[in-house]
Amino acid sequence: GTFPYIDDKPAWQRLLIDAGGVMFNCATFLIVYPLLPYLPSSWYYNCAAIALVSLIMAVFNFLPVFPLDGGRIIFAFYEMVTGKKPSQKFVNICGVVGFIIIILFFWIFPGWTDALIDPLIEKLF
Repeated sequence: GTFPYIDDKPAWQRLLIDAGGVMFNCATFLIVYPLLPYLPSSWYYNCAAIALVSLIMAVFNFLPVFPLDGGRIIFAFYEMVTGKKPSQKFVNICGVVGFIIIILFFWIFPGWTDALIDPLIEKLF
């Protein structure tokens, strides 16, 4: 899809905008996670959930799959290197492929997601 308020901006600005979501999730994790040992137990579980969700969202959203931010970042890099935007047809195809990958990864084969996330949870929490 197109986002007129973003798509009309230069590639370097779109790159920063798209990276902003990932950076916010990373920052949230990096602020909340180190505080967990110092929180009272009544706060711990909610803050641990915030840290975990922030980390998962950052990793998921950074995947180089369009329409996620990672895919949009790759398109912005492409434009910065080549000087031209990818064709709308290519962007649409990437959107369909990305949607299929997301569906496969999270709904058809959820074990893949568990295999990646469970060791992370065990090490961090």
